Amino acid sequence: MILMYLMALTFFLVTGVKLCKRKVNDRFRYELSPRLILVISYCIYSSAMPISRLFFASAETSYDEEYMMAQLLGALGILIGLIIRGRRPKVARDKSSKESARVFQPVPAIILMTLTMGIVIFIALKALEWNFAAIFFPYGYELSLLRGDERPTVFGAIAYLFPISSVVLSFIGARNIKSKNQIMTTLLFAGLFSIFYLLRGSRNSAGMMIISLIGVYFYSKPINIKKLLLFCLLTYFVIYGVGVVRSFGFSRLNDVAFQLEMFDPLKQEFGTNYSVFTKWKETGRDDGLLLGKSYTSDVLINMVPMRFWPDRPPTAATQFSMGYFGKVYKGELTLGLGFSPVVESLMNFGYMGIIPVFALFCCLVTFLESWFMRKGAWGIVCYAFMIPTMINWNRIDMAILLKIFIIFSVVSKIFSMFIFPRSKPELIDGR
Repeated sequence: MILMYLMALTFFLVTGVKLCKRKVNDRFRYELSPRLILVISYCIYSSAMPISRLFFASAETSYDEEYMMAQLLGALGILIGLIIRGRRPKVARDKSSKESARVFQPVPAIILMTLTMGIVIFIALKALEWNFAAIFFPYGYELSLLRGDERPTVFGAIAYLFPISSVVLSFIGARNIKSKNQIMTTLLFAGLFSIFYLLRGSRNSAGMMIISLIGVYFYSKPINIKKLLLFCLLTYFVIYGVGVVRSFGFSRLNDVAFQLEMFDPLKQEFGTNYSVFTKWKETGRDDGLLLGKSYTSDVLINMVPMRFWPDRPPTAATQFSMGYFGKVYKGELTLGLGFSPVVESLMNFGYMGIIPVFALFCCLVTFLESWFMRKGAWGIVCYAFMIPTMINWNRIDMAILLKIFIIFSVVSKIFSMFIFPRSKPELIDGR
């Protein structure tokens, strides 16, 4: 059964990748698109369990077959979505639009990057009680620092999207004007941001910055699909290394005994899907189907900050964590589980809903790709940010996924008006 499942995933990967080709000037080519990353990342997360069974001799459970069937239904839904929209020609960018005619301003870009980085560092150090040495402590240290009102510190607040947005927009402008100094300055800010978060063990924040920049660099360029797949494979070891830092911190790395079993994918990031599925089955909760609640009302409710709505109803993912840890009130949660798009679909519509939900999501992704391509610098930064968003989709619920992306899009729109404040004079009669 395991080998058949791996063969089916291989078929999904090969077919899905081929369906991700774009048509440019009557020729098909591969590009680093969100839909391509959607296919690759879903396949990687889905393959963690069989790889663990075959190469690390992990014990089988009674949920294995049910899990594999659910994941294959999701893969089929993605393929259907790609067939519906994936072969459509690439939409040409509107060169005459006001957005694409805006002029990049380097000085405002540097000012904005400095301010946004300063805000994030200030919040982080305040959360760490201005203890610079705490940067090297294990991830989660800041969660143990509570204010007087017993609420967790805001170290992980949504503010980290500010420097990501400003840096990626600045990188777009620097590449447009081909300024080496501006490019190096922008990359310096990106490096400082990424190093800080990697030291904290937060691969998610650092990954969003790095992957978004890579998305801009390869935007609308042909890529070698074999090299991309090899890069994705090598990235696993980097993610594992950050995971060690996340658990132990640099200050305790000498105490870590490295063993081959530590590379078991089920014990790391890519095991999230299977772990959440088994925990969902183990809880035995049967509250009835949500019938789309987590995709509609949960998304809208989650957009309201907790500061303005302290008693905000918990989302489906939060309720799942509360049920697993035996908590009655949301405020009692000090640790939350990851999530899974397959489990969320099962909660809403059961097994019959996996294919249509995944197909609709894939169609939405391909639609946004084409739409953002016509929106100048702001569209490019949103297009690039969709790439890490597709990876995150495998481990968080739709309410959080859309919240992060919508906030990033709005912030980027505001920042783009600051970094690209004026437009080129319109040409008359082509002159």
